Amino acid sequence: MSGQLEIRPNNRVFQSKIGDDASISMSVSRQLLPKWSAEELILATGAKGVTRLQHQLKLRSAYSGVPGKHRTRDDIGEPLATSYHSKFMGTVDYIWHSEELIPIRVLETLPVDVLRRTRGLPNEKWGSDHLAIVCELAFAKRDESSDSCDLP
Repeated sequence: MSGQLEIRPNNRVFQSKIGDDASISMSVSRQLLPKWSAEELILATGAKGVTRLQHQLKLRSAYSGVPGKHRTRDDIGEPLATSYHSKFMGTVDYIWHSEELIPIRVLETLPVDVLRRTRGLPNEKWGSDHLAIVCELAFAKRDESSDSCDLP
């Protein structure tokens, strides 16, 4: 596919309910705008006129669940870049998990300034244009009486 994503600043705020009393809100610092042709959208979605896909799975991002470094992460905790080549630098790879799993730690990606010095991937040192993303997950403690999971 020739389509690339353009990242633009956007300060929308999402709120999410956790349990009965607690809630969190997070600011999304970017909006992804696809630049795909009509043909590419049909190939990706399977139908004409569809520009958004949704699902009912309650998934969370592993990287946003583990504190990170400002040199490698955006405002919501996602890596600044997981792919870099001559036409694109940005985040296209994610690790999603359900509430039954808790991210313990993640492998930090390279800072953008370090990536730029490589002049693009792959190269002689790195064989892919994608950076490795890794997460150690643990099972959440299950509350047998309510059939829900609690954080340890």
